[in-house]
Amino acid sequence: MSVPLNPSPSVLLCARDVRHGGGVAALASQLVAASNGQLDLQHIGRAYPNGWSLGVFGDPKRLRAHLRASPSLGCVVLNPSARSRAIVRDAALARVVLSEGRRLVVWWHGRSASLVSKTHLGWARILRWGFGSASGHLVLTDEMAAWVSSWSPDAQVARVMTAWDPLLTGGRIAALTDESPWLYLGRLHADKGLWDAIDTLKYEPKRRLLIAGDGPEAWRLEKRIDSGADGGRLRWIGHVTGEEKAQAILGAKGLLLPSYGEGAPLVVLEAMGAGLPVVGYDVGAVSEMVERAGHVVATGDRGALQAAMSSVESDLEGRRLQGTIGRERAARWTARAAVDRLMEAVRANADA
Repeated sequence: MSVPLNPSPSVLLCARDVRHGGGVAALASQLVAASNGQLDLQHIGRAYPNGWSLGVFGDPKRLRAHLRASPSLGCVVLNPSARSRAIVRDAALARVVLSEGRRLVVWWHGRSASLVSKTHLGWARILRWGFGSASGHLVLTDEMAAWVSSWSPDAQVARVMTAWDPLLTGGRIAALTDESPWLYLGRLHADKGLWDAIDTLKYEPKRRLLIAGDGPEAWRLEKRIDSGADGGRLRWIGHVTGEEKAQAILGAKGLLLPSYGEGAPLVVLEAMGAGLPVVGYDVGAVSEMVERAGHVVATGDRGALQAAMSSVESDLEGRRLQGTIGRERAARWTARAAVDRLMEAVRANADA
């Protein structure tokens, strides 16, 4: 059943619902909570008979009906999926917004332009058809801004912020002990660098790795753990939320993020907020977010990744200093600041 829209929201935000997980969902829910009624969040998804999805915009007809039921709604912020199976659907949703005479602002959140470009190779016509006439585009990185301009040269593009929820760890700080494991927190997928993370165990016999997340590589990971190849130094706890997620972060030595594609990942802020140094690949806005709160190395350079981890492991005072710097940096990415920047960009494009 459809979820009724707010009768007169200032802006309708169409993104992943928090019930369906992921960084986009978490950020969207934070923005709505901090918006003081300026944003109304609705989930983009398909409603399956078994009730898996509660999304109200599973198809263009459903979106059109909701827009016609909300004549005062002037602007829609649409968050398209980066997955090839969903981009055509989301382009069709964008066309509905435009055909109903509403302002369309497209929020490109998530994966880096390099991966998006591979996913949508040869699809520039679809992208231009669906999103080329939008009033504006919101991105998290300069890389994504360049990608949008590559298929829509006249597009109005603005950078917006990401944000995290300090209540996750409630001001608690990780101990960063020598015995603590490294933490991989994210989707179990090759593009997220899962196997690059596991590969680092072979360089240091005392190194331990805790993996939190779920995804298509779960069965391979389980098989790897069952084989005993890593001597019990590899542990997987599945998808975590709330206090379980907080405990995974607080019990770690550092965050390991060897992802091959990111935007401005929420997990970086969550880790830095608890004082974890971050070691990862230079993708998206990661280096801009981390700076001196860890080490960011060339994407795919496993040797440099290992060296950065060794640097953190060998210097307790150094990792504590990086943790302090990280906490200071994470404090800048508040939901209130993010929603102010988002609304500023949305209104600038809607008034254009």
